[in-house]
Order: sequence, then C-alpha cells, then structure tokens
Amino acid sequence: MKLKQLFLPLIFSLIITLFIPQAHAFAWDDPVYETWYLRSDTHTVYNTTGYNFHSDNTNSQTEWEESKSGEHDCYWFGNFSYINTNYTEIQLGSSEVRSRNNNSESIQTCEFNFTGLDFPLGSPYAIKLFVTMRIGLTENYNRTFITDPIETERIENATWALSLYTKRNYNGSYTFAYLEYGINTYNSRLATVSYQTLPPWKTMINHLGKGDLIQFAVTPWVALMGNLFYAVMTFFVLGTMYNRYGKIEPVIVFCWIFGGVGGILNAMLPIGLPIAWFLLALAFASTLYKLIV
Repeated sequence: MKLKQLFLPLIFSLIITLFIPQAHAFAWDDPVYETWYLRSDTHTVYNTTGYNFHSDNTNSQTEWEESKSGEHDCYWFGNFSYINTNYTEIQLGSSEVRSRNNNSESIQTCEFNFTGLDFPLGSPYAIKLFVTMRIGLTENYNRTFITDPIETERIENATWALSLYTKRNYNGSYTFAYLEYGINTYNSRLATVSYQTLPPWKTMINHLGKGDLIQFAVTPWVALMGNLFYAVMTFFVLGTMYNRYGKIEPVIVFCWIFGGVGGILNAMLPIGLPIAWFLLALAFASTLYKLIV
C-alpha cells in the first residue's frame, strides 16, 4: 500500500475531530462541577416543556415581564425537583425568597441547601427549576427550566446559589416585575452543581439494558481514545475504500450516503450529526471538484 494513497483519507479523518463535541479519554473519575444557565431556548424532556437549563448559555436575551395594578412589593424564588424516565416528578425543595420594594434592578442570589441524592443505575434524571415571580402577596407567575437527562448515580450535597437578574418598576399606576436571562449580560444561573460521571462499564450496562448495541460497543473505545476513536474509524473506512479502488469516486459516494441531516451516522451515533454534516460538505466539495477539474 502506497503511503500517498492513505494521505487524503487520513486528512479527512483528522479534520472530523474538529467538527464533533469534545470527548475526553479517561474522564470518568473526575467529578463534574457545573454552572447551569437559564437559557432563552426551549426543549421538551420527559414530557415536560420548558426553557433550557444548561452549562452553556445562549446569546439571546429574554425579558419575562408581569404587571399588576397598584403599588406592590415583588418577590422571586425557585422550586427544585427532578424527573425520572417514568416521568415521575419528585420535589427537592425551594430556595430562599428575594424581594424588591423600590424601583431597582440587579442580580439577586437565592440559596438552596441541597442534601444530596442517589439515583438508580440506568435511570437518567432531569433537574427542573420552577421559578416563581410574585407581585404583592397573591399574584404568582411561574416559568419552567429543565436540564437534559443526566446519567449519574449521585448528585452531591451542596449549597446551590440561584442567581436571578430581577427588576421592579412602579410607574404610578402599575407595578412591573421582571426576570432577565438567556445572555451573559444578565447571567441568571445556578451554581455550583457537582456530580460524578459514570465509569464506562456502568454506561455500557445502561446501553445494553436499553438494547442499544452500537453504543454498548462504542463506549469503551470513546472512553479510552476520546474523539480520536471516530477519526480512526473514519480513516479505516475511507482508507480501505481508497486503497481498494485507487480513486476518489467511491469515497464521494460514501460521503453522500452517510452525510446530511438524515445520514445513517446520525441514527447510529450520539455525535453523528456533526460528522454527517462534515461528510455532506465533503461530498459537495469533492463532487464540485470532479465536475470542474
């Protein structure tokens, strides 16, 4: 096999590692410390629709505004719960209450003493934050934020700090209450959540229990090699095809088949979509090159 025949597939394979989410080898022993931001986009998890509650913030401001006739104090606080795969919601408790009795705005922090919680293996959970904004003593307005499912056996005890960018304004007739979030300028968030990532063998058991044989087989290699695993597999396929036929056309056909939003890779792998998009772009570029040259 000539080395120059492998050069092109090797370059394609290594570039793929730049297009997929970062996966670190040997990361399962490290505790995860995260800050979850109140994002401006929505999603549905375990039949619950709410704003995204995630470690990466959006860059789009959302201003939640409510009003009531007359002059009133305004209050803000959060209620925490978790939802399991059976769509059962278990209450965890409420944070401190923060208030405003004059026209002002800033970050206010409401603490919540979380006592720690153990979860059964194979039962990913989602944390739900139910934010209440109250005007006066009787008018409650609520908004839901929810995380993606998290695979861990325990979330550690800690004092969670729920920081909310709140604002009150009385214009002489109506009292307005606000919550600003979705952008780092206002930075409404929850800090700091700590949990332990599952070791590969437990993750494999989870996938096997769900009948996901592909992820069962892939998990130990991703844990060992990180993103490099996907580059090696792509290099193996493209290199074999290029060496067998000695030309680029079969590789282009492969990219067309596996590329795109509906690509087979997207159905097979959790990170398949970025790879599929890269292969689709590669197919377009290669086809255009063959038509012009």
